[in-house]
Amino acid sequence: MTQQSEVKPIQPEQRMMELDVIRGFAILGILIVNMQFFSSAYQYLSRARMTLWTEEGDKLAKLLIDMLVASKFYTMFSFLFGIGMMIFLERARRKGRREVPLFLRRISILLVFGLIHAILIWSGDILFEYAVLAFLLVLFYRARPWFVLSSAFFFLFLTPVLNFLGTYQKVTIPLYQASGLGVKLFNPSLMLQEANEVYEYGTYGSQVLQRIADFVYQYGVFWALFPVVFAMFLFGVYAAKKRIFQNVAEHRTLIRWIWVGSLFTALFSAFYTNSLAVSSNPQTVRYILDQCIRALHNPALCFFYVTSILQLMQIDWIRAKTAPFAAVGRMAISNYLMSSLICTTIFYSYGFGLFNKIGPAKGLLISFLIYPLLMVFSIVWLRYFRYGPVEWLWRSLTYGQLQSMRLKRDISISR
Repeated sequence: MTQQSEVKPIQPEQRMMELDVIRGFAILGILIVNMQFFSSAYQYLSRARMTLWTEEGDKLAKLLIDMLVASKFYTMFSFLFGIGMMIFLERARRKGRREVPLFLRRISILLVFGLIHAILIWSGDILFEYAVLAFLLVLFYRARPWFVLSSAFFFLFLTPVLNFLGTYQKVTIPLYQASGLGVKLFNPSLMLQEANEVYEYGTYGSQVLQRIADFVYQYGVFWALFPVVFAMFLFGVYAAKKRIFQNVAEHRTLIRWIWVGSLFTALFSAFYTNSLAVSSNPQTVRYILDQCIRALHNPALCFFYVTSILQLMQIDWIRAKTAPFAAVGRMAISNYLMSSLICTTIFYSYGFGLFNKIGPAKGLLISFLIYPLLMVFSIVWLRYFRYGPVEWLWRSLTYGQLQSMRLKRDISISR
């Protein structure tokens, strides 16, 4: 009997730099958007239709973030997650025989990481959501590309249909009632008052309890984003099946068409939403049409960013300049969690206590100060180690043995 090949994680020299660079940019975008959630109880402010910041600089910063960043980079991260899943499964299949159980183990570990992050550090975690949806993603592992692409568009347009059917209310209300947190989850103003008190003045223990309430509240409201995230997963699976990132030069024409088409789609969706959409009643067919067109905007702008980066990286001198972003991307999970540690220390009472004291403009500045620190940390770390600290732990738990951590001196981070 032929001895089964040992399944090992991807080595630094086997990585695709384009994916790491895009991950690095995604981490920056996610940090910029999350800053308003770190610095205030933004999830309750937005639901209560309140704002803390009325100065022109803050209004401009908020406008730019909403237009260019918000909902464009978590979709990008989701797209990359789908690609990463396919790379993992295909490589495991080539080297072993039980790729799906191995992937499910990997995702189960990610789910635990997400819960730890959400409860002990910051409730706005996205890793838990990714892990939950990834259990469904394996159903598309062996699907044909055309079916994956069709399914991606189906899920992209699913949210307006579910709104039309009143599905979210039918799920959210029982979820809140079953949580044991009482009627306060139905009252964003009360939740806002409690969150402000706890994060500004409370102990770490009281903040853990508050994070549990925040986590339940957010998933009662934001699970409406699940279809969009899953759609982006599937777009990533499609890209991996077509080997677009493995053969960028071969797909240059397709990438250029996606670049042009995604920009046109994003502009059309924005124009239609702001100028032509007429229905505010979710029980009308016109509402579904309006929302389907609106649903195109963020994914389209995400794909415009991705294809712009891909094309720019075909220019040698630009590619050479992207190595710091690639370093951040190679340690994406570590840097994502590191951002939470840094920002909660800046804003919460056990740190510098700046909660509710920093508006969007200063928050944007802080984001651009933190990100270079992540770059330096990643570059220095990867000079000596193969993986980021969390990535190393994740791989070790996935494969059931400690992975080699030290990097041979002749391997460059830019490869």
